[in-house]
Amino acid sequence: MNNKALKYIFGLMLLSVVMIAGCGSGGSQSVLTQESPESAVMRISDSWRVSATSPSVVVDSNNRFIRQASAQETDSENTSDSGKKVIYLKDLSGGSDSYKLEVVNVERTDNTAAVTCNFYYEKGTLIVVFKLVFEDGKWWLDDVEITDEAFEDGEAAYLVEHYLYSGDTLDKVVSDDMIIDKVGAKVEAKSRSDFDNYLFISTDTRNIATGTVLASDDSAYPLTLKLYYKKLAKYTVTYYFLDESNNVLSEKTESIDGTGFVGDTVKFEEKDFKTFTGYSLISKDISETIKNITEITLKDGEANELKFYYELEKGDNVIEGNVTDEEGNPLTVTIKLYKVNENGDADYLETMECENGQYYFDELEDGDYLLVISAKGHEPKTIKMTLPESEEKNTRANIRL
Repeated sequence: MNNKALKYIFGLMLLSVVMIAGCGSGGSQSVLTQESPESAVMRISDSWRVSATSPSVVVDSNNRFIRQASAQETDSENTSDSGKKVIYLKDLSGGSDSYKLEVVNVERTDNTAAVTCNFYYEKGTLIVVFKLVFEDGKWWLDDVEITDEAFEDGEAAYLVEHYLYSGDTLDKVVSDDMIIDKVGAKVEAKSRSDFDNYLFISTDTRNIATGTVLASDDSAYPLTLKLYYKKLAKYTVTYYFLDESNNVLSEKTESIDGTGFVGDTVKFEEKDFKTFTGYSLISKDISETIKNITEITLKDGEANELKFYYELEKGDNVIEGNVTDEEGNPLTVTIKLYKVNENGDADYLETMECENGQYYFDELEDGDYLLVISAKGHEPKTIKMTLPESEEKNTRANIRL
């Protein structure tokens, strides 16, 4: 091996030693820079611990004020001074604590840092200063200072919760922002009208609409008022009319809209049925699709429909039929009915206006009759009919103009 090669190898070995030495000498500094004081504050504040002399507060994920927490002293686990007493903040719901901070300033020396944060709520801003110390390769909480009070003297907060139900299913619970009032004040919850398709039920026995504001150190704090709502459901009552062949006359269908609550039963009794001249409600099912539906349980997001089918009333001595154009389309017509007397003259009886071309005369005497049919755009037509025509005493004539 020549001298040039030996020098090259020696240079590589020397470079490796220098790199290893450099890593060793800078190891503690690398650990120190792995986590910033700001990140340490976010990690440490998961338990939201503050000094025993400071007020305690908790916010939700939307940065809204929840409550002033009750103080619970316990030995610190994350502080260099294990004898220091701290306060754990407890979330209102009993679940995991949540917080929302805005870091506005960091003052740092080699092994200590003071991180100043803004914390907002409806009455103003709290200034929170986390004091940190770096030991054993990690930032530790040394103390927390909170300036400004969450409540004025003699004040506390109460909560209003809105329970939204679809039938027996709880869809969600919506909480208003905490309301601050004087301790001992009598307060009343206000229902809301901004929940789409939900209506407050004032008669619900579960409602807790009134109460007395409790002090923040009361074991039952905070006062929670509860209001219950039910989801609305729309339904339709449809009246269908049948012709002599039990076909639905679509042009004569009538509908009425109604509103109830999901899970409620809507039922029509005999007194609720509408009456229509010349028609009667069918008493038995005509087919699987043509049958009365007099009772339904309202469902969410579905077509809720009550159905009632009516057929032509069949009286004694009936003259009936349909009037159409040459293509078979129903016409709006005027029909005048005459009875032929013993002298052969026509005595006028009545006039019927028929929008769908269907005419019907009943309770007629035996004898001869004349029907004079007129429609816009058509020549008038006269038809002679005789009763009784059969044992059923019904006469039918379908007329084409």
